Amino acid sequence: MANTIENDNTFIGRSANGKGGITNATAIGANASVTQSNSLVLGNGVNVGIGTTEPQAQLHVQGGYLRRRRRPGNHSQVAERIGLSPAND
Repeated sequence: MANTIENDNTFIGRSANGKGGITNATAIGANASVTQSNSLVLGNGVNVGIGTTEPQAQLHVQGGYLRRRRRPGNHSQVAERIGLSPAND
């Protein structure tokens, strides 16, 4: 890996890095590395929180999120609530 000089890359943190030849890529955090274009990497071996200041998992989303999927044999969509937060949030 080598901090690239291509367009629109951002590396923030000690030893944050990216693969040569990539563009529009961001690595944030100590030792974070990104290896493909149009990507965002948050940390290396860290927990990431959205809507929380104390993430308890690799990805902790406060309040969960909605996922849309197609019904089998049908073109209509259904929204499913997926809870990712611990039950005590």
